[in-house]
Amino acid sequence: MTAGTFTWGHVMARRSRKFSLVLATTAMTLGLSAAPAHAAPPANDTKTDAEEISALPFNDSVDTSQATTDADDTALNDQCGAPATNASVWYSYTAPAGVDGVVVDVSASSYSAGVIIAAPDGLGGHGVIACGPGGSGAAVLEGVTYLILAFSDSPGVTGGLLVLHAEASVMPEVSLVVNPRGKVDRYGNALISGTYTCSGGDFLDLFTSLRQPVGRFAVQGDGYAFGACDAATYSWSAVVVPYNGKFAGGRAATFTFAFSCGSVFCADAYVERTVRLSR
Repeated sequence: MTAGTFTWGHVMARRSRKFSLVLATTAMTLGLSAAPAHAAPPANDTKTDAEEISALPFNDSVDTSQATTDADDTALNDQCGAPATNASVWYSYTAPAGVDGVVVDVSASSYSAGVIIAAPDGLGGHGVIACGPGGSGAAVLEGVTYLILAFSDSPGVTGGLLVLHAEASVMPEVSLVVNPRGKVDRYGNALISGTYTCSGGDFLDLFTSLRQPVGRFAVQGDGYAFGACDAATYSWSAVVVPYNGKFAGGRAATFTFAFSCGSVFCADAYVERTVRLSR
């Protein structure tokens, strides 16, 4: 996710919780009641009191019904565009070696919550690098301290039970093999195949393009395949449908691209090779 104005999208389901005030009375002979007792704001209610996330994964549950919002919230949200930053709480995270990114999830909270992740801007302030409803994620650099703001994104809703989960995100890895031989069916379509290995992503998408010269002309077409990204090695195959003729037996050039994305990062692999088509 990138910095800049974030379109908050469709409104998530809103739920509010009511918290009663407990009244303590003095002795009947005084005929007086004590002042209502209010819950205190969370310890990390302000930027200067941000709670340090010392290690990932990290989990926190906090009553934000008395949390506040202030100018620091507004300054960050000017770069994000959430509908509101009510009942906000702050966290800080300094990235160690070996962590490529961080993902923060607040979707299990009792109210519609959002997240802003900000990095030092070099001018004494912070700039938003990612934000979103329900959670967000961003790439991080070793030794840099990031601020994380979690808040109610519904105007008029001032908190409840915030449930926050943060975890490290890694760069996906993709490797790709294209088999040296392919097949042609009676309709002139080509079947191209191979294997791939993918880890650290949520899916794998593959695109292969085939070009077969015929004199001064070239028959061309595209094919697609999809798969899992769970660190296992899989076979793939794609039917390449020509759009300007028919493929035939003989040599052809393939250009195959596979990519995968995780919660923060994407990675890809690319292979060019000559294949021999047969029936």
